[in-house]
Amino acid sequence: VGQTINSFSFLVTCKRDQEKDLILSMQTDRGPFVSKSVADGSFSSNKETPIGTIISSALNFEQFSFTSKNNEKSLGGIWTSNKSKWSPCDGRSLPESKYAKISSQTNAPDLRGVFIRGLNAFDPQYTTPPSNPTQLNPENTSLNVYQSDAFQGHKHLDQDKIGAFLGRESPNNPKQRYNITGAPANNSEGKVDAGFGTPRISTETRSKNVSVYYYIKIN
Repeated sequence: VGQTINSFSFLVTCKRDQEKDLILSMQTDRGPFVSKSVADGSFSSNKETPIGTIISSALNFEQFSFTSKNNEKSLGGIWTSNKSKWSPCDGRSLPESKYAKISSQTNAPDLRGVFIRGLNAFDPQYTTPPSNPTQLNPENTSLNVYQSDAFQGHKHLDQDKIGAFLGRESPNNPKQRYNITGAPANNSEGKVDAGFGTPRISTETRSKNVSVYYYIKIN
């Protein structure tokens, strides 16, 4: 207000409500100047999927983009972060996407090879503890933060004598036990699944799973 503009080009910035139209009105020596920026209602939930929603799919990104018309607003029909509707959850940069503007997250979640887990708190105003407190993540991670695999600490006492007496000695060799006077057994051998030939002892601790693709709505 009351400021003199001394250049032929200038930039006016302000904070705005994305749900309301923004009107810029200026009085100049050549008369009034009015510019209107229409509200972008696509930030809100609509008939489509809300921005930030993550879905799983059996279609690869090329197939998914074709069936969802993902790139119909992008120049040349190629994926762009500011025009395409969906992004793979592979950690890619999302500059100028509505997802980035709303969430302040500059990258897509990187869900390659990992399971999805709920945060310990969804709404900071809702503080009622869960019905089963043991379900919470003991490390209380933040949004989009990777948490490595782990195995809950435990040990098995050496029960060779009792096992031999009851006829229940471990069939593995070496026996997969924790010797009370020595170090943990070396888990180098494991039972092989019948028909598959895959050892159950692996380089990670995991549940049974099927791999799929994950996509996130960004525009």
